[in-house]
Amino acid sequence: MELHERFAAFIADKGITVNQLAKELNYDRPEKLYSILRQRNKPSYETLLDILTRYPELSAEWLIRGQGNMYMSAPTTSDVEVGIELTKNLPLRTDNGRTLVVTTDTKGKENMSLVPIPAQAGYSRQFSDPSFVEDLVKFTIPGFPIQGGRAFEVESDSMMPIIRHKDMVLCSYVDKWTNLAPGYPYVVVMENMIMVKRINAPILHADDIVELYSDNSHYQVHRVRAEDIREIWLVRGILTSQIPANNREVQDRLIEMVGFMTNNTEHLQLMTMEMLRMIRETQTVTKK
Repeated sequence: MELHERFAAFIADKGITVNQLAKELNYDRPEKLYSILRQRNKPSYETLLDILTRYPELSAEWLIRGQGNMYMSAPTTSDVEVGIELTKNLPLRTDNGRTLVVTTDTKGKENMSLVPIPAQAGYSRQFSDPSFVEDLVKFTIPGFPIQGGRAFEVESDSMMPIIRHKDMVLCSYVDKWTNLAPGYPYVVVMENMIMVKRINAPILHADDIVELYSDNSHYQVHRVRAEDIREIWLVRGILTSQIPANNREVQDRLIEMVGFMTNNTEHLQLMTMEMLRMIRETQTVTKK
């Protein structure tokens, strides 16, 4: 049974329509779900995550790999210790042959796992080891659109001024590198390092040379072989403690941004949007 057939079987078993499922997933339209059923497109990682989050009883192993039963068996009392939340490792085999290890809570929702700077050397080598991922700090952010994924602590100023040293980037997993969105920031996991960079083109072949760009003009383009990349994560949000203390600091950062824009024309639009946001914040503070 192919994935689209398992998807159709699940909808039929639930006794709902595609339109009803789209509403359950908070989609404006059901087109992406119909495209899966009609084999026009394979489901993205985000779509699979939405389905598995909304229906925690649905087995990810069955839906994605066709293994086991449609529904996961409920945990017995012997599986749960008092005061400790049960987590379950779910290895997800992706199309490019790499394995993503995630954990879920007792309700079937994926946890966000934090990879701090001290753990990043180990993560580069053990990212597919369930026991290593299980030991990472896990958390959730209410209202944040990503239910699972990784948070990486940044150890560089190469992406200043948007992403700063010691910020945490919140990321979703990229399973198909051919669908990379050019110009977006990504976390690139190599064998011996983890970097936050922009990738300006999809990765089509294992022997491609991938160019990694920094926002900080003092950093040169970093070139790596695609076959040396272990994982890629799309940056979807930033947690920072480096908030400007006053209007003067905001103005200093605006001047800094203008200087960066002068030397980084390809990121002009993104930087301009950030500058406009900061100007609006300054105006709001001034009015108060």
